[in-house]
Amino acid sequence: MLTPSRETGQPSRANRLDPDPDGWEVVFRSEAACAVCGQPCKRADVAGLGSFVYAGDGHSDRCVALAAARVFARDGLARYLASLGVPFEELTDFDAFHRALAEGGSVPPRAPKRRR
Repeated sequence: MLTPSRETGQPSRANRLDPDPDGWEVVFRSEAACAVCGQPCKRADVAGLGSFVYAGDGHSDRCVALAAARVFARDGLARYLASLGVPFEELTDFDAFHRALAEGGSVPPRAPKRRR
């Protein structure tokens, strides 16, 4: 999906969730294998965009997050990026995310402290 964000007017893209009696089914926008990670990957959706902001929380967000200019992460994605020393901003909720985007690029990404 490519629609303008209501707060920023910037385009946004997302996969689709379809209800299923056995649970939600995630329908990825692209099923093609990624040239970087070798899996069906979200990175294909951002090819040709230039600089972009990414928000995610899990395994399927890893590859595309590494290509983003600015990353908002939580849960598994945050742990993964922290283990690599990749800077990101904490994704707490979408209201805070939209406020940060509205503020522009002035919010510096931060790398969380590593656990010992």
